[in-house]
Amino acid sequence: MERDDFRNQKIQEFVNRVRTTPYGAMIEPVDAAKIAKLFLRARKFDVTRALELYKSYRHMRYSNQLEAIDPLEDGVRRELLSEKFTVLLRVVIWFFCSADGAKFIKCVYASA
Repeated sequence: MERDDFRNQKIQEFVNRVRTTPYGAMIEPVDAAKIAKLFLRARKFDVTRALELYKSYRHMRYSNQLEAIDPLEDGVRRELLSEKFTVLLRVVIWFFCSADGAKFIKCVYASA
C-alpha cells in the first residue's frame, strides 16, 4: 500500500510539472497519468529524470515533424515492414542502404 502511495505521489508530481512545459497544458487528464507512468517507469520513478526524458521526447518529435505519423499509411507501413532500420539503445539509429546491409549510415541523437 505504501508503495502505491509513493507511486501515485510521483505520478501527480510529474503531471503537475509537465503542465508547466510547452504543450503540457493540452494533455488530457486520462492521458497525463498514462504518460507519467510510462516516463517514470523508464527512470525508476525519479521525477526530474523522467521529466528530462519527456522533454527530450517532445523535442525530438517536434524537431523531426513526427507529430502526425500514421503507421497504417502506405508509405510509412512499407518502410516499417522493410526492416531497413533498427533502433539501438534509443540514441543510435542505423539506416541500412543496401539489401545485404553492407552499407549503412549511423545517426546519433543527443538529448538537449
